[in-house]
Amino acid sequence: MPVLRRKAKIVAFRASADEYDELARSCMEAGARSVAEFVRGAVFERVRTSAGAPTGISGDLLTLGKTLRELDDSLGEASNRIRKILGTAAEAGGRRGER
Repeated sequence: MPVLRRKAKIVAFRASADEYDELARSCMEAGARSVAEFVRGAVFERVRTSAGAPTGISGDLLTLGKTLRELDDSLGEASNRIRKILGTAAEAGGRRGER
């Protein structure tokens, strides 16, 4: 997509390594060309939302997608913990049977 107007102003902020990793991951998931493009879009979406401007269905879908990704991540973590607990319990049961 060609850039019609060159960006002339710079807005900068610092992010921790973890925050940047999260931004980069979200950027890839959203299909943005760069972290800067992704962050710019997120900031302006927030500005429009704060100003009371309607976000439209695309904004609602982005929010739903983000929420579902977070839920999927949480369920994945819970699943891993359960597997770990069950594996530890199975190992302990097997050791008891060896005695």
